[in-house]
Amino acid sequence: MSQKHSARMEQCRRVVTHYNPHPDEITELWIPWKWGEYNFPGIRKAEIIFTRVGGLFEGKAWRQHWHEGTLLLGIADSPFNEHPFMNVPRKEGECGATLMAKFLGVDDNPTVARILKYILANDLHGTRHGFLDFVSIVRDAQLFGTLSQKEVLFMGMDILENFYEKEVAFFRCEQEIKALEQAGRVKFFQDRLGRMAVTVQGCDNPEMGKFLRGKGISLVATQNGRGQVRISANQQTLAIFGTIADLVKMHAAFVEEEWHDTGWALLNGSHSYPDTPATKIPFEDIITILGLSMLNT
Repeated sequence: MSQKHSARMEQCRRVVTHYNPHPDEITELWIPWKWGEYNFPGIRKAEIIFTRVGGLFEGKAWRQHWHEGTLLLGIADSPFNEHPFMNVPRKEGECGATLMAKFLGVDDNPTVARILKYILANDLHGTRHGFLDFVSIVRDAQLFGTLSQKEVLFMGMDILENFYEKEVAFFRCEQEIKALEQAGRVKFFQDRLGRMAVTVQGCDNPEMGKFLRGKGISLVATQNGRGQVRISANQQTLAIFGTIADLVKMHAAFVEEEWHDTGWALLNGSHSYPDTPATKIPFEDIITILGLSMLNT
């Protein structure tokens, strides 16, 4: 699809996405930044806003934002958001970046298609291995980027520092899970096939789910200190996860909450929406749902 046959914004004054945007939303902005000046005039000078709470941004539908010159990426009822929202179903097999690339007609560009394949796999399945790695990021910044030598140097050190702190958090999980278990905040379940599930209450370590899955736990439900809950599964327990997700979303409907379902993870808040209120569903109810689902498998 040629971008000149797509809808055209009169003037792009603001770009809004969620707090701590994922690689998907970063790519979703890069695409119109590079190819979207016709459809989004002024996008390179637009104000960039990060919203911390889900729902309609400023209480307005996306069409009104469009007419006012605000481009919504990966949030609310935007056509560039693949997630289900209110009565709008999930756009299966898509991510925000693929939707934007198709809108601008650049999805068939071979290099763009390669990037989209990597980003889509990460967005849908959490895949992290691909052609984008530390060495190539630094080299590409030095040879093809606009950053100075000093900026590239500090960018590289920042990436290494972030990786180091992530690994420290991961290895700290061993001690943290033992302390939480002693405090009675960890419960284990096992189905008839020997698959394990665990619930952890009061854990703010973002690496805990990865740590527990690495220990052979198939299903993990954690509640952080802000009262937000995340339930995630591996490939072996996706069927059980589907049952759990349906039951939790039924409970959520009663208390008028929106939960995000990726197909392998269910959550009511994340680092992208840190100001999302604590779930109104008691964690004890979630423990019961997970336990009964495992026992009835």
